[in-house]
Amino acid sequence: LFHCRGSSDAMTATPAHRGRLAGFARDRRGAAAIDFALLGLPFLLLLLSVMQLGLYYMTQVALDAGTVKAAENLRSVFGTGSTPSTPTGAALKSTIVSGSGSGIVSSGLIVEVQPLTNLGGGTVAITDGLANYGSAWTPLVLRAKYSFSTFMPGFAATWAVNSSAIVRRQGQ
Repeated sequence: LFHCRGSSDAMTATPAHRGRLAGFARDRRGAAAIDFALLGLPFLLLLLSVMQLGLYYMTQVALDAGTVKAAENLRSVFGTGSTPSTPTGAALKSTIVSGSGSGIVSSGLIVEVQPLTNLGGGTVAITDGLANYGSAWTPLVLRAKYSFSTFMPGFAATWAVNSSAIVRRQGQ
């Protein structure tokens, strides 16, 4: 395409080749494909990121709904006035799953209930299945954590959402 004139090292196009270069610059065939290739992948990644964040918040709302349902169930158990039959950790887990509106499955869920005084300082890890109901009139903390897989590259392989509720044990 280029040749040297004289002894100069400068490269210049011949008049015959200038016409071809100008024609190539004016040609717009394939421009849409190039635009799609450059913009398609970032747009797709943005779309998948928004979907993943939507799934995260939907899972959080479902876990909160299930935890509130389990807390209401505990309140009704303690509100009878007689000696309560306290649910096990597995029963609490199934209440949260059923109250979540199909947003949570029991395989990734860990649940515990214990007196508020046991959670005095700092971050305390959730012990799956722990059901310590304390004594009468004790404020109880129901905590749940749900882990789920992500589908978006670049994010962590699993995410976790947490939820908690406080219930006062009444009566006996």
